[in-house]
Amino acid sequence: MSAPPAYALKLLEEALALTPDGVPYRKEYLLVRESLWQHLGRPDEGPLLEDMLPPLEPGERRRYLEESRKLAIHPLFRTWIPEFHQIKPWLEKLREVQDSPLVLTEAQQQMRQEMVVDEAAAALFPPGERQRWGRRVLKMAYFLHLKGQADNARAARAAGEDLLAEDRGPLAGECPLLQELVKYSLLLALEYLKQQEPQSQPSLLVTPP
Repeated sequence: MSAPPAYALKLLEEALALTPDGVPYRKEYLLVRESLWQHLGRPDEGPLLEDMLPPLEPGERRRYLEESRKLAIHPLFRTWIPEFHQIKPWLEKLREVQDSPLVLTEAQQQMRQEMVVDEAAAALFPPGERQRWGRRVLKMAYFLHLKGQADNARAARAAGEDLLAEDRGPLAGECPLLQELVKYSLLLALEYLKQQEPQSQPSLLVTPP
């Protein structure tokens, strides 16, 4: 399975717009750009991304949205995981929850940790950038579809549309994919600190996706 040529050209044009000097064979492409458009179609005349994605029935949307958590450890999403210096402030907040003098039940501590995770997700993936992230996830959904990973593609589509939803209220909660990216980053940070401090206390309740 391959992408329509016009869509491939559209991706190339978007890459040129974002990083004009960072696209391989940029000069060679510009020399044949008009010819490619004539033979393969203009980028702006290609099919819409949403029309090429695998179908997602309303009844299964919530299930696939929850399954999008698994994408946090998918190799294609590895570069999306926040880095140690980005996640560090919330790692310290999680430690404060663990070291709190208050006597908390396991459920209460878990809830407070989830609040920290949501706070980190809101800061690292701010609302003003959610549309851009949503489009990126949808593009990844189509790539997964082309690779024959149907369930992953549907999960990515559900997550992308969740990020793009303009009427998404606070009661809907944080996007599961973003939650899991943050959790996985925290887990990696904790493992790193464990290696630096062999005698450290047991890790927090954050678990891998």
